Amino acid sequence: MKRWKVRASILLILLICTAMLTGCGSTNSAKLAKDKVNVITTFYPIYEFAKEIGGEDVNVINLLPAGVEPHDWTPRSQDIVNTSNAQLFLYNGAGLEAGCQVS
Repeated sequence: MKRWKVRASILLILLICTAMLTGCGSTNSAKLAKDKVNVITTFYPIYEFAKEIGGEDVNVINLLPAGVEPHDWTPRSQDIVNTSNAQLFLYNGAGLEAGCQVS
């Protein structure tokens, strides 16, 4: 009986650890589309705005992952590649995205 409790406890701990670690991966795996206008946005309100205006004719990619503070975010190398290859880049420009200033 005692072995069963130990095994159940270990299994429960492993399940909890697995559930916690599933949120650690990057969920932003958006790719540029060849048959649509590619629009890169820096945070969610601009993303939603571009999606509603463009409809089915655009492929909108939001750089900022959900739950991340814009001031703490740093672009990955794939984000920079996607931004340079997109047809349109929309950002706030009022100092919110300090690392995204376009010269």
